[in-house]
Amino acid sequence: MFRAWLTTPHKGLISRREASGFRLLAVPVVYLIVALFGLPLGTSSYASATDIAPATLATAPAHVGQPYQASLSFGSGATWSVWSGELPPGLALAGGSISGVPTQPGAYTFLVNALATGGSSATKSYSIFVYPSDATGYESRMNQVIQDHIDHPWPPMSGCTDHWGYLDYALAALWTGQNTADANNKLAAVQISHVTGLNCDPSLKATGSNLWLAYLIRPYFLFNAGSSFFPGRMTTGAGANLVAQMWAYASSHSMLSQAGDSWSIYGSENQDAQLESFDLLAAQAFRHRPEYQGKIYQDGSTVSQQYQAWHDNWINYFDERAKRGLFVEAGAPGYHGYTLQAIMNIYDFAEDPILRKKAGMFLDLDFADFAQQQVHNVGGGAKSRSYPADSYDGQRDAMTDFANLLYGPGPSAGNHIMALATSGYNPPEVVRSLETDPAGNGSYEYVTRRPGVGPSGWDQNKDWHVDKTTSIRNDTYTTPDYVLGTAELKSGDTHIGPSNQNRWQGIIFNTTPDARVYPQAAPTSVDKTQDAFFSVQKKNVLITRKNGYSDQPTLVYFAASLDTVDEQAGWLFVQEGRAYLAVRPVGTSYTWLDPAKNKAASIDRRFIKLAAPGSPIVFEAATVDQYATFDAFKSDILDNTRTYAGGVFNYTASNGTTFTFYSTATTPLVNGSPVDYGPTYLFDSPFMKSTWLSGKITITKGSLSATYDFSDTAHPVRVAS
Repeated sequence: MFRAWLTTPHKGLISRREASGFRLLAVPVVYLIVALFGLPLGTSSYASATDIAPATLATAPAHVGQPYQASLSFGSGATWSVWSGELPPGLALAGGSISGVPTQPGAYTFLVNALATGGSSATKSYSIFVYPSDATGYESRMNQVIQDHIDHPWPPMSGCTDHWGYLDYALAALWTGQNTADANNKLAAVQISHVTGLNCDPSLKATGSNLWLAYLIRPYFLFNAGSSFFPGRMTTGAGANLVAQMWAYASSHSMLSQAGDSWSIYGSENQDAQLESFDLLAAQAFRHRPEYQGKIYQDGSTVSQQYQAWHDNWINYFDERAKRGLFVEAGAPGYHGYTLQAIMNIYDFAEDPILRKKAGMFLDLDFADFAQQQVHNVGGGAKSRSYPADSYDGQRDAMTDFANLLYGPGPSAGNHIMALATSGYNPPEVVRSLETDPAGNGSYEYVTRRPGVGPSGWDQNKDWHVDKTTSIRNDTYTTPDYVLGTAELKSGDTHIGPSNQNRWQGIIFNTTPDARVYPQAAPTSVDKTQDAFFSVQKKNVLITRKNGYSDQPTLVYFAASLDTVDEQAGWLFVQEGRAYLAVRPVGTSYTWLDPAKNKAASIDRRFIKLAAPGSPIVFEAATVDQYATFDAFKSDILDNTRTYAGGVFNYTASNGTTFTFYSTATTPLVNGSPVDYGPTYLFDSPFMKSTWLSGKITITKGSLSATYDFSDTAHPVRVAS
């Protein structure tokens, strides 16, 4: 489930873009034809698309490293060419045969042209799914996810949440070819006013529909008669109704005034992405259906204007975030899944191949970012919008669900998972290695810059405005045995709500998803906090103090599953698996909320409470390889020099790193130097590098690599090996 921030649609003045109409980009000729004449991809500009056979290639997916061959036919003696898009790397079209050995997973959509001996010709759009090799077990997990959603739609199809469940169920059923009549009947009955998922609370319908717009789009583009994926699985009536529901929502919610600035965020990042991906793809659907081409939106704009405005918005969105930082809702356990659903739809269905390519490149960066901050598919590092109930373990984390599907051991049943299960997206091999081979990664620092600085309130249209010239520093220290991470905030900066709300920091261990220790700014009953902690981190040492909320107790959570929690001389010492942790509230005492300590029956009671809410807290971690025994680790920590006087805390860690940490708004010192809140690199680890603002990113591990170049907006480059 999710919490709705807003219940109102987009509002605002009409953009200046309206007056100028839409401009054509430098795209292949066939796309100019499409733009000018409204010909959907998958139909011919000369003859019927059915003149080229077969109807689809998506029903027979290819696999990385395994030979592939598909035969196309058209007339006699036809010559063939690819007009736009690209074949999967490793495959080539010759003599009507697409063949070779695919080298990279993904969904690849391309337009082929056939010219027969007699002069007749046709074009047809195809999509090929390239899955990882059979040895990975990916396809089996994917099929299990989809079958689970036929057998158990989410949410259950009962009461007033029926239509939300209709979309999930029908998507799964049409993908597998099961219960197709029933699935189409349900799609023909869907009403956007009944897609809420929030027990039909009327005040939440607009936002609820917003967060499920991706699932209104996905079945239409996969199964309608002109689809390049599975054409014809959807009936004419079901397709017409889905487009009608798209119009019912888009006509009043899609505003050109929202498309001019990709750093303007409506409500929250996930809501904004869902709506704006929908705005693009709904307009794409409308302009290929004659009954919608002449319609006018409530803001006075045309379908063509809407399409071009949202196309340009997303082109800029991917470029900007590849240069300045990925997401504002960094690592948000539930909300991030909605954002990625929106981007996966663009990756799979955008008719502009440049836009599709950028979406795939951007997804690669996000999955690489996650891979470097996780153990066993459970994400660590700094997070935003991690509500107390989301913070206890990784079971409500969309990225954990995605990783379990992509890499094993088995799929999860989260409400976001069907977007990935029915997408062709799959990360490159270098990202798979980072995710699945933590021992090979070793121990390393990962420093990134995140967007999120900006006015702490939204404007009259409920838009947040990100200051793209600066950023938030995130520090993560990843080892095969634990991940420790935090967001370091610059004193004086303010942050927009989707960034500052319910920040999470702390340590996760590689044993079980709930094995973790972290600070919390208030009791679990306090649902939302903003910029609650001020922190500094260097490698395996994190020091933090509460920033505000002085009327609430400062808490530290200790999971019940931890192997050992010992207390000595004001320190709490943890042994969990192959890792050690020392936690020390500085200059104050603490008490447990429950006499059973971290074994309390109620998970909300497994905390210590600091006597002085503003006291600094030290977290210092280590692995069993660094010490002969747990006692040796404790002895070393107890010997570390520390002083706390006049609001200044000085600490020397076991590895010799020195920290000076202040109770006032003063930049902390590490080894005598102030923290650099604007480092040279956007991504900085042994595996992932990018200079701030360059738009050029490299991901490497051993012989595996992937490079990305967003610096030329018209010519994005991705090279993976």
